[in-house]
Amino acid sequence: MKITTRFENALAFAVRLYRHQFRKGGELPYIGHLLGVCSIALEHGADEDEFIAALLHDSIEDQAESFGGADKLRAHLRAEFGDKVLAIIEGCTDAETVPKPPWRERKERYIAHLAGALPSVLLVSASDKLYNARTILQTSVKWGTPCGRASTAAGKARSGTTGHCAMRSWRTAARRCAVNWNSPWVTWKRSPLGRKSIA
Repeated sequence: MKITTRFENALAFAVRLYRHQFRKGGELPYIGHLLGVCSIALEHGADEDEFIAALLHDSIEDQAESFGGADKLRAHLRAEFGDKVLAIIEGCTDAETVPKPPWRERKERYIAHLAGALPSVLLVSASDKLYNARTILQTSVKWGTPCGRASTAAGKARSGTTGHCAMRSWRTAARRCAVNWNSPWVTWKRSPLGRKSIA
């Protein structure tokens, strides 16, 4: 894949958009997550539209309010990066309202949506879920905590169940994104850490 000025512009836009956002439960700049998702998507055959969408996959969900509203942000994304990029981003968005709907409700609706999602959405979504699963497992190994309690999102799933609901949700989403043998989820599942995480 040849990287053009479109990706350069997307990268500059992402840095401006996420300059003040950090990962939940930590001090890492959020742009690190976005670049990690980009890397996974690229390793599994992303074209430039998918690469850009991976970089901006959380933009409507997280940054619409700061940008002046979801409609304004959508118009900007369409004008700068095209309809396909916008469609992928929208397919990866589980909420755009503030405050967001309850965590479990959002995730179950999102998982159901993936069953009919476009292949490009599945690629970016699987890359995102894989990055999150790796982060949870690495945090769990580092601090010796159960995987289901290794993130804020997982903690939100404890109402009426256990924190492991979060990992089950991510696993289910990623499995549904496994559209071919070389998909991000299949690659992860076959790795030593992946086998440990789903044991």
